[in-house]
Amino acid sequence: MPNIVVFVRPVPSDLNVTVSRRTGEPVLEGARYVINKWEKRAIELGLRLREEQGGSVTVACMSHSDRTVALREGLAMGADKAVLLADKSFEGADTLATARVLAAAAEKMRAELILTGGRTADRRAAGVGPMIAQILNVPSVTFITSAEAAGKKLRVKKRFGAKIATYEVPLPCLLSVSEEVPKPRIATAWGVSDAFRDKEVTVWNRRDLDLHEDSVGREGSPTRVRRFEKIAAERKDKAACELFEGDADEVARSFVRRIRARGMS
Repeated sequence: MPNIVVFVRPVPSDLNVTVSRRTGEPVLEGARYVINKWEKRAIELGLRLREEQGGSVTVACMSHSDRTVALREGLAMGADKAVLLADKSFEGADTLATARVLAAAAEKMRAELILTGGRTADRRAAGVGPMIAQILNVPSVTFITSAEAAGKKLRVKKRFGAKIATYEVPLPCLLSVSEEVPKPRIATAWGVSDAFRDKEVTVWNRRDLDLHEDSVGREGSPTRVRRFEKIAAERKDKAACELFEGDADEVARSFVRRIRARGMS
């Protein structure tokens, strides 16, 4: 089995944070960071593939500060290595600038299988994984429900409404996981002890990844976040889901007809 890299994002354990009236940004001083719940499932999938086929699992995350506790959580689960991508210049990165850093790290680690969460608990953008795949020019499948080795390929499943699609994906590739991937294992006491006592976290900065300062952080971000606001969403009715079948042209025509019928164009 290949060299597996799982990208994780440390998020505050309590997402009910205060937003600063002065800066318009979340107040995160003193927050305890944990691995995003989706990405813990990605780690679980990586560990299962390693147990079945061999290979190694590396957990990695990008941060402008030292947040190794979340990485050690991955080591405690059973990951072989951990890499922290830490540089002050990474601060303020949007999804594209983040994807550039992670893609460079994946290339440096010679990753053959990249796993990510489908989305993060705090931002929920779901764009970083596909962007990494695009930068590296490798195939990707998002929100998969399972993956298993099939020779030199992976057989992965993805849900579309009530139906399941199956793909055979060649390596190297990127997969993002859904909540249907098996629940992550609970770290043992021995695993926690090894993670904090015996296993090291490798730290790489921008120069280690051979990235120009204009391509990362705020400088490399085409989007800007003006401010954050806490809003209470109220859903009046339950949205219905409709599945369009056929080839790409048929699906597009059916979608346009339905949108027009609802007076939305």
